[in-house]
Amino acid sequence: MDRNMEKADENRREALTESTPSNVCPVSGLHILRKPEWTDIGFGTDYRANVSMIGKSILFSRSKGRAKRQDVENLFELNSSILAEEMKGNPYVYIEDFSNLKGASLRARKKYIDNIKKREQIRGVVYYGLSPLLKMSVKLGKHINFFKFDVKIADDYSQAVRLALDMLQDCEIKPGDSSVIAKSRLVNFSEKKSRHHDIVSDPAWGFKLDDYSVKLDVIDGRIIHSLSTGYMEEKHIEPIKTMRRKACDAMCQRRVSSIL
Repeated sequence: MDRNMEKADENRREALTESTPSNVCPVSGLHILRKPEWTDIGFGTDYRANVSMIGKSILFSRSKGRAKRQDVENLFELNSSILAEEMKGNPYVYIEDFSNLKGASLRARKKYIDNIKKREQIRGVVYYGLSPLLKMSVKLGKHINFFKFDVKIADDYSQAVRLALDMLQDCEIKPGDSSVIAKSRLVNFSEKKSRHHDIVSDPAWGFKLDDYSVKLDVIDGRIIHSLSTGYMEEKHIEPIKTMRRKACDAMCQRRVSSIL
C-alpha cells in the first residue's frame, strides 16, 4: 500500500473516531461542557456525582450511591461554582438524573430542599429516574405549591431535555449555541426510495457491565453510531476508545480488501 493510501486511511480513521462527539447533546444538538473536576466526583464513602452544562442555560447532574447531608452540601457547592464561573448568575433550568441514586438520609433530603429553595436563578427543575417515594414527594410538593419554580418529572434523558427546552422557551431564555441536530434531518431506513445503507456490527465493538453497556455500529463506512445505557464513569472511557479504534481499523482494512 503506497504512502497516499496510508495517509488516506489515517485521515479516515481520525474521521471515524471523531464522528460521534461526546460533547454534543443527542436530543437538542447543543454543546455539552464537561470538565475533569466535575466528572465522577466522590463526595462521600458511597456517593458520586457527574455535573455538566447543556448549552448555556441547562445544568445537568447525575447522582450515584447513597447521599448523606454533607454529600448534598458538597454537590450544591460545586453547582454554585459552575453557575458563578460559567453561567455568570444568569437564569437556568436544572436537570437531575436519580436513576442510580440508591437512597438519601433524612438530613440529606432536608438539606437538598433548603438548598434548592434558595436558588434564585432557577426557572425550572426536571427530574428523572426517581424512586416511587421520591416521585410521590415531588408530586406532593407540586400539589401544595411548595416550589417557586416549575417542576417536571420525565421518563428519561430525552424527555428531560425536551421539557427543559420548553421551560427555557416559556421564560424566553436562549438555550445556547445553535442546535447541531436541528440543521439535519432523520433518515428513515425503511423507506423504499431511500438508498441502501451499509451497516456493520461486531461483538468486539461493545461491552456490557452491571450498570453500563455500550454498542457500536458503523454506517456506510464513515459514521460510528453509539448506543449506550446506564451510568457512564471515567473507567469506561478507555474501553470505549479501544472499541472505536477497533471499529476504525476494521473499516480501513475492509476498504483496502475491497480495493485489492
